[in-house]
Amino acid sequence: MMKSILIKDLYGETERLKAEVYVARDKVGVYIPKERYMQEENERKVMANQIEQMGITLENHQKVSFLNK
Repeated sequence: MMKSILIKDLYGETERLKAEVYVARDKVGVYIPKERYMQEENERKVMANQIEQMGITLENHQKVSFLNK
C-alpha cells in the first residue's frame, strides 16, 4: 500500500476516535458506529415492510372469508 493511503486511513480513524472521546466526555447522546446504525436502520425498514405486507395479507384473507360466508 502507498503511504498516502495509510495516512488517509489513519486520519479517518483518528477523527472517528476523537468523535467517540468527545461524546464520552460530554455525555452528549450515545455513540453508535455508522455501520451499525445503517445496519439497524435497514433492518427496521425491512421489518416495517414485512408488517405492512402482513397487514395487507390479513385484510385480503378477511375479505375472502367475508365473501365466502
